[in-house]
Amino acid sequence: MEARIDDRPPVPTLPVHSGLRSSLPPQGESSAANRPSRAHIASLVLGPIGALLFLEQILSAATDPHLGADILTFRHAAQQLLQHSSPYPVGPQVNPFIFPPSALLFFLPLAFLSASVVVGAYLAIQSAAILFAGAFSLRIFGVPWRSAAGAAVLFGSAFYVGLETNLAFGNVNGILVLAEALFLYLASRDRWDWAGVALGGSLALKPSLVLLLLVPLLWRQWRSFGISLGIPIGLSLVVLPFLPRSDVLLTQVLPYMLHGEAEVWPMFNASIVGTAPLLHIGGPVTLAIRGAVAFVAVFAIVLRRRADIDRRLQVVEVAGILVLLTLLDSSFSWPTYGWLLLPLVVSVVSRESLLRTAPAWVAVYFFVSPTDSVTPFASGDYGVRHGRFAAGFLGLLLVMWFGALKPATAWSKERRKGAIGGLWASAARVLRPPPAYPVEAARPAATAESLPPNST
Repeated sequence: MEARIDDRPPVPTLPVHSGLRSSLPPQGESSAANRPSRAHIASLVLGPIGALLFLEQILSAATDPHLGADILTFRHAAQQLLQHSSPYPVGPQVNPFIFPPSALLFFLPLAFLSASVVVGAYLAIQSAAILFAGAFSLRIFGVPWRSAAGAAVLFGSAFYVGLETNLAFGNVNGILVLAEALFLYLASRDRWDWAGVALGGSLALKPSLVLLLLVPLLWRQWRSFGISLGIPIGLSLVVLPFLPRSDVLLTQVLPYMLHGEAEVWPMFNASIVGTAPLLHIGGPVTLAIRGAVAFVAVFAIVLRRRADIDRRLQVVEVAGILVLLTLLDSSFSWPTYGWLLLPLVVSVVSRESLLRTAPAWVAVYFFVSPTDSVTPFASGDYGVRHGRFAAGFLGLLLVMWFGALKPATAWSKERRKGAIGGLWASAARVLRPPPAYPVEAARPAATAESLPPNST
């Protein structure tokens, strides 16, 4: 029987792994790719909560009975200058003007505005300054504001105990922390001249960050140091001829800035000098503690300056240690001065940061937490409760010191190990007995066949 041949063209077939099925991702891959990351979830949660808390702090400050107490004092000082009167106190006052003469140039526009406009506008300006300070602190390390870290900074700023006080009284702490963040941002990018302008502007407004003058010196940026120091001196020399009684600066203002504020507000002093009497610590012990703090701070700065780490982190941590030294060893520190540690706290985004430890954040919590009842210092004694600020500053300094000491200790051990190993190898070479060669007589006599060519 003859086989029947089918003349129809064959149906094209596709390989097993070709076509639409092969182009589809494996099962579960698309869902994993579309799954939000933890950082995205954190930003979605902390961002809105932080924004609402920050707005609530602004509204609470707007209804505070002490709203604008400090900024109105600055406005009154500017008006006194325009009226050819001395803005500085001749006798004791509750809230005197104790800023350098250069600060009057910053406050001069306030004299032409009404009190209500000054208070409302400055509330908005300082709120924006705090947010911009956080943004610039993040930009030092290349982290954008619209990130999980930015949401955490916003939430932490709103959570900070000093936010409402700064906004309500209208002090210059928000402007100072913005100037500090700008200084560190510019210095970390080797734009030292502009960094000197930012630091000089902050010193002309209020010399709270005077120890940061050591930062350009440590990096041998002499021109930046000159700019930082020349701006407040130059602006003060411009104002001095218009002051009717410039001698008050030496007889009243300077002594008040050195120790008078500690005498007027002893219950609000967060430095070691102010905290020690509240804890019934004597004068000699207090002096010894201040000396130890200065030694630890200088030692930590030297170790961190020599460390082989990211340049940006190095600048921020050295500046942060100097700020901690200022807060602890100065004659007076308001608890709200913790704002000046914002760039240091934000440096935790760096992998090499010394703040990536649990003890560091316990110390931060001590001076950041908004209530005493949720801290280990929940005691009926005011000195113990108030001491949490100094304890937080001191704890953070010690954590940074131990953290800076650890790599140096490891390096010293490696260096000692290498030195001991090299010494042992040299001694072994000296003490090793010489190799035992066979006696000459036992050596076979050289023959013509064993000699190399052209040796005869």
